[in-house]
Parts: sequence; C-alpha cells; structure tokens
Amino acid sequence: MNKLSESKRASGEQMIYYEYHEGKMAYRAIFSKAIQFNGWWRITISGEREMENQVNDYKSKGFEPLFVVLEGNFYSMLFVKPDQLDAARKLTAELGIEPPVLK
Repeated sequence: MNKLSESKRASGEQMIYYEYHEGKMAYRAIFSKAIQFNGWWRITISGEREMENQVNDYKSKGFEPLFVVLEGNFYSMLFVKPDQLDAARKLTAELGIEPPVLK
C-alpha cells in the first residue's frame, strides 16, 4: 500500500479512503485528484483501546480523523490537518463514507 500510495501521489492523486480486509489480509483504497493534503497520516491497528489511543495521540499532534473503519478487530484510520478536514469530508461524503463519531 505504501508503494501504491507514493506512486499515486506522484501522479497527483491523494488517498482519501482505505480499508483493510482482515480475512484476505489485503488493503484497498480510493484516490482523488481533487485534493492534496498538506499533512496526513494513515494507520491500521488492532484493538479498540489501541485505536482510541492512536486517535488521541494524532489529535494531540494537530491532526483530525477523516475516517475510522472497523474490519474484524482491525481499525483503519486516516488523519488530516484541520484546515483540510471540511474539504476532505465533502469528498468522502460524496462516496457515502461517514465521518467518525468519537466518544
């Protein structure tokens, strides 16, 4: 996924969504030319407590979660800078991807 993401970014496409399929041990992603993030981070992690810790950690570093997806016990998350969150959420909403609801 890292190699694909780098290749897409070099051609002007930004990852705006991805998910991990636990049963197939594989990822899939959606890329868009409509936005280029000025700072972003993606991670897949196992366990609810670990996910909550990662969300809190990235929020403390100035990022906001664009989405959090659960597959089995694995959480896939993509974080962006707050100044691009609304534009990014508009793109994902057009695809039917709802924003995360955090406790």
